[in-house]
Amino acid sequence: MARGFQGAVLRGFGARDHEARVVEKLRLAPHFVRVRFVSATLFDEVVAEPTAWLRFWFPDPDGGDTEHQRAYTITEADPETGAFAVDFVLHEPAGPASRWAALATPGTRVPVMSLGSSKFEVGSELPAGYLLFGDSASIPAVNSILGVVPDEVPVELYLEEHGPDDRLIPLADHPRLRLHRVPRGDGTRLAAAVEARDWSDWYAWIAAEQTSFKLVRKRLREEFGFPKTDLTGRAYWIHGRAMGKYRDTGESEARAAAALPEIVAARTPAAGELGVPGAGPVEGDGSAPGAEEARGSARGAEEGHGPAPGAEE
Repeated sequence: MARGFQGAVLRGFGARDHEARVVEKLRLAPHFVRVRFVSATLFDEVVAEPTAWLRFWFPDPDGGDTEHQRAYTITEADPETGAFAVDFVLHEPAGPASRWAALATPGTRVPVMSLGSSKFEVGSELPAGYLLFGDSASIPAVNSILGVVPDEVPVELYLEEHGPDDRLIPLADHPRLRLHRVPRGDGTRLAAAVEARDWSDWYAWIAAEQTSFKLVRKRLREEFGFPKTDLTGRAYWIHGRAMGKYRDTGESEARAAAALPEIVAARTPAAGELGVPGAGPVEGDGSAPGAEEARGSARGAEEGHGPAPGAEE
């Protein structure tokens, strides 16, 4: 069960721990692994939809009582058997999630919960195309989007690269996908790389570092005239800053529970608000967090961000 003060708060909003057990680990690229799990209870409350994500509680790398929360996109799911998979980007120096993923073996167990996740939904009224922005950690979410965009709809994907190994991370196929790879640099290059053209009636989705996110969003709005309803995303990591929540497994449950009624009464979060653990190539997660809650488009991309899945620096 969720422990300590933060655990009590999450329980107050309906979250509960589920035990996930590792059944297999696959290395898909030198710094990118897929971990397959099974959980007997997770899919009692989780719907595995495009860009849906989970909150994991990873043990303290130094052996302390603290558990660190990181959010990761679901990349595979079989609700009938309880099987699912998550992709991790492995960073050095490793944070709690990267370290855990590097050391995990079949039989390793970890607490996981679902609260505040969101989905990407293709509505009945299709846009002229989808304009996607991401990086290595958001590729699992990007892949889930590519899997549901109709074949006849064009997709322009701008991916920030942190190094040559990023090109080895598997990317889903789409018949009308056009891929643009952009070196990370100082965070200004992603926005600068956007092709100057008519983007009328396109729908944009962004999952990137804070600087990149803000500059891309600014250019799309100011130069290309994207309305708010056709642009969604979040800055899911901040360069040089650790992200994510934590809980103290040794903290008194009585003290935490006593404080809970006041907290819940004072502040009930909006949908997805608690799902902002930070993720990404920072000592973060690979999640769906960040600076702005993703909203859906008028065409049906309801709350359409997708966390970014496996990042940590």
